[in-house]
Amino acid sequence: MVVVSPKLSRRDFLKLAAVTGTAVAVAATISKEQFIFGKVFKEGAKLEAATGDVVAFTTCYGCLGRCNLQVVISPNKLPRYIAGSIYTRNEGGLCAIGASAMLHYLSPARLRSPLLRVPTSERCKGDFIEITYNDMLDILVNGDNAALLKERGWTYGFKGMKEINQCCPERFAYFTGRDQYNPAENTWFAAMFGSPNQGGHGGFCATNVASGGSYVLGGTWWEYGAWDSRYTKLLILSGVTQDHFPTIIRREITKVKERGGEIIYMSPERIGNFGQVADEWLPVIPGTDGAVVWSIIQLLLTAWKNGVKAIDEEYLKWYTNAPWLV
Repeated sequence: MVVVSPKLSRRDFLKLAAVTGTAVAVAATISKEQFIFGKVFKEGAKLEAATGDVVAFTTCYGCLGRCNLQVVISPNKLPRYIAGSIYTRNEGGLCAIGASAMLHYLSPARLRSPLLRVPTSERCKGDFIEITYNDMLDILVNGDNAALLKERGWTYGFKGMKEINQCCPERFAYFTGRDQYNPAENTWFAAMFGSPNQGGHGGFCATNVASGGSYVLGGTWWEYGAWDSRYTKLLILSGVTQDHFPTIIRREITKVKERGGEIIYMSPERIGNFGQVADEWLPVIPGTDGAVVWSIIQLLLTAWKNGVKAIDEEYLKWYTNAPWLV
C-alpha cells in the first residue's frame, strides 16, 4: 500500500501523477500495439500466402499529415492497392494524394541513381550522366580529387568536404529542408565540422509547431497529436495551409461539429473544407496576423481586469511559459 502525505505539494502531486500516468499509458500502448500489429500482420501473411502479394507499410509524405499507408505489392514489384492504415490520426482514412503517392514508382522520370552535370554544359541544359552512390560520396568528400573526376579530367572548382574541413570550416554552410526536429542534427553536425553557419526549415517551422502544440494542446501538433475533439467546444483555426493534414484535420473538424462545437476560421481565403464549415470566418489581411493575435490577448486581459474569468491562470502558470513572457 502507498501512503501519500497530506502535505504533498501541487508540484509533487503533478510529478507523481505524471509518473503513474506514463507507466499506465506505456503498458496500455504496448498491449494495444501488440494486438493491432499482431492482427494486421497475421492477416497480411494470409494474403501473401494466398495470392503471392506482399503487404508493406510505409508513410505518405504528400503533406504534413504523414498518414501511414498499407500497400499491397504484386509479384512484379508494382504497387497494386494502397489504403490508409490505422496507426496515426488518419484512422484508416486516405485522400487522393496518399492513394497515388506510391504510383510515382511507375514514373519513367523517377530518379534511380545520382546525376552529375557535365562540367562543359550550361545549367538548365539537362546534360547529366548517371553515377554511382560511391562516386557521389567520393566527390562530396574529395571534390575535384575524386577518382571519377580525375579519370575523366573534369573539374568543378570544388575543394571537397575534407579539404574545407582542414583549411576553412567556417566557410561551410549547412542548411537542410523540411523535417520535424532537424535543428538538433544540424547544430551537432555543423559544430563537429567546425562551422557556425547552419540552419534548417524545421528550426522556424516544425520545431515551433511542436513546442507550440506542447504548450497549448499538451502534445506536439504534427501527425502525432491534435486538439481533443471529444471535448473541444470552440476551435479557432488561425491560418491552415491547404496541403496540411487534408485527411486528419478534416476528420477532426467533423468530430467537433458533430458534437456541437463551434469553429472560427481566421485566414485571408475561404477555401473549401474550412471556411464553409466554420461558424465564423475572419478574413485576416495578410501581414496583420500578429496584430490580430495581440488584439485578442488585449481583450482577454481587459476582461480579466473587469472581473471576467477569461484567462485560465492555473493552466498558464503550470503548463506554459507565460510566467516568463508576461
